[in-house]
Amino acid sequence: MRIGILGIGAIGGLIAALLHRNGQNITCICRKETQERINQYGLKLESKIYGDYSFKPTTTTFLNEDLDLLLIATKTQYLSMALKQVNPENLRNSIVVPLLNGVGFMDLLKSTFHHNVIYGTIGALEVVKEENTISHKSTLNRPIVELGSMNADLSCKIKEITSLLKKIDFNASFLQQERDVIWNKLIRLNTVSSFTAAYQKSIGQIRSDSALKLQMELFTKETIKVANLDGYNIKPEKVMAQIDQLPFELRTSLQRDIAAQKSSELDFITGGVLRLGIQKNISMPIHAQIYNQISRY
Repeated sequence: MRIGILGIGAIGGLIAALLHRNGQNITCICRKETQERINQYGLKLESKIYGDYSFKPTTTTFLNEDLDLLLIATKTQYLSMALKQVNPENLRNSIVVPLLNGVGFMDLLKSTFHHNVIYGTIGALEVVKEENTISHKSTLNRPIVELGSMNADLSCKIKEITSLLKKIDFNASFLQQERDVIWNKLIRLNTVSSFTAAYQKSIGQIRSDSALKLQMELFTKETIKVANLDGYNIKPEKVMAQIDQLPFELRTSLQRDIAAQKSSELDFITGGVLRLGIQKNISMPIHAQIYNQISRY
């Protein structure tokens, strides 16, 4: 299978390492400075689950050929810029799977790649990239990838991609409904990312504060109201139980970007859910408070 990975950050680097070790034909699509570092030094994966692996993948700054699969692993705020590094006219047979956080980006992808886009999410992992080293910090759980599409013509392709991801020891599944893929991750992600970013504390520190934990529960209930109108149902208690199982010291990418005053996924995670709620005439006071609090950093 010919596979392109757009965005060789932490998640893209992890996927590239595991696919390359599996013998897949991969091309890393990245910025010029990233390409130069990879070509000179290669990449190294450090993981207690997957072990250490050094490799030097094929790289390009502009993809102008067809593929079987294009995985998009950029941060959501950089998607528009990253798409300038591929020629969609030459990707007519490629299946495109975005592994992005938040909402509000699918219209852009579908207008660019048309009917070949499969909604995807990746979670249950903590991974960072420094220079050319990808540090996969998770010690127990394999990454979870969920794929969804109502396009029956793509079902065979989705099963093939799911099988490929299982070969590299990911927990991969095909949920069919896009809304299930979106909300399965987003409800929990929205709460955890928003609160760690707003208070600049680990999720364990926030859980240990009774007032903040209550605020988290109210915030989660607001998100669930939005998901309910999209046809997705889950009890708040189940989401909070999932959050209780997260490592005490867990900090999020949104939190780190906000602290460093970098461009962030705020408008696709907290802001994205807030906009959906307003559009559906749902009262979102906790979302508005947390969004404004993060925006002041």
